[in-house]
Amino acid sequence: MSSSPTTSSGEENHTGRRCIIIGASYGIGRATADILSTRGAHVVYCSRSLDKLQEAIKDKENCHAVVMDASDPESTREGMVEAVSKLGGRVDCVIYCPGYFGPDSYGSFEQLFDSGDWDLGWEGSINIHFKGMMNCFRHTRKYLISRERGGVFVGLSSIAGSLGGHSNAAIYAICKAAVDMAIRQLALEYAESGVRVYSVAPGLMDTPAIHSLGSSEDEIKKFLQDVGASHAMTV
Repeated sequence: MSSSPTTSSGEENHTGRRCIIIGASYGIGRATADILSTRGAHVVYCSRSLDKLQEAIKDKENCHAVVMDASDPESTREGMVEAVSKLGGRVDCVIYCPGYFGPDSYGSFEQLFDSGDWDLGWEGSINIHFKGMMNCFRHTRKYLISRERGGVFVGLSSIAGSLGGHSNAAIYAICKAAVDMAIRQLALEYAESGVRVYSVAPGLMDTPAIHSLGSSEDEIKKFLQDVGASHAMTV
């Protein structure tokens, strides 16, 4: 994906670009997909929720919905095949940013060791944050390579993984550190093919996923304070 021209308002113009966004039904993924679509891109919104996807693409031109589960390898393969097909076999950009806040996946190790289902926390986190990303790259890389100037793959990381861990996000931080290392390796291997591979590491944002962590707004506010984000960005 080459350098983007800008509109009269100074915004990047993505007219004609073909993009796949995984995790596009809410939060950072939804916001990213919406921005690309409003700036002219053809966008495939991918997520597990058909209802949320249909709402996301309502009244949008050149946008499509693909239902897939990034934690399931076969669902991911089928989802990427369908997404590529909806874009006419051409892909300029793939952005991977689904969230996961399942049971026993967030907290310090001391909290998680005796919290209940230790294995479920690891399995869910690794499958979504790491394996899902690798499978999406695996099944789209040939299309990114085929672009004249190379395509772009972006994996969503976090400052929890890039800045040495976090006391209240042990498993999450480790998975995001793995994302960063995988992105570096992919960037190294596919540079000669013209594919640019990046990670983006935002701070804490007040997304719907954050509100699934606690049963009350008071608990959510306490969580935001505990991680030092009393003024978290809202998406």
